Amino acid sequence: MSKNRGPWYLISDAKGDKSVSVTITLLAFYATMFAYLMSMFEQIGPLHIRSFDVAACASFFSPTLALYFGRRYTDAKHPVKSKPSVEEASQ
Repeated sequence: MSKNRGPWYLISDAKGDKSVSVTITLLAFYATMFAYLMSMFEQIGPLHIRSFDVAACASFFSPTLALYFGRRYTDAKHPVKSKPSVEEASQ
């Protein structure tokens, strides 16, 4: 069985495990970058675009970074020992 279990849409962290916090952080980064890039244009066709709101993006992006780094700190300080698989237990 693969160590890399999880839904296909989750992104792998540095250890190769699927991670919800990495996925949420990356999505928040993409949303923030999209807002920044779109704010370069005043209007695209009939669509009017707001100026880049740093406070709104910071309030959106900061908690996800706190989740990510808090999760990394917790994993480093308190490593989780996985249960042995059925094959390892039978040996």
